[in-house]
Amino acid sequence: MLTSFACAQYGVDTFEMQENAITEGQNVVVVDDLIATGGSALAAQQLIEKAKGKVVQNLFVVDVRPPLARRLSRTSTLACARRDDCTAC
Repeated sequence: MLTSFACAQYGVDTFEMQENAITEGQNVVVVDDLIATGGSALAAQQLIEKAKGKVVQNLFVVDVRPPLARRLSRTSTLACARRDDCTAC
């Protein structure tokens, strides 16, 4: 079992994934309902990298990050499901 931790708004979350869930070199898209701090996305990415996979995109349905965090992520793999609601797209 692979494990990663995320600092969430209200504490620490533990993320786990089976070691054989992703094959080496596999491209992965992470889909999450909401991004606030980015901790969950980072933990998911760490798990995928531990499994030797490659995160090609993070997709969030709702973006509640402050405007500065949105601007800083424009060059990353962050994106939102609804382009009209997200300045990072």
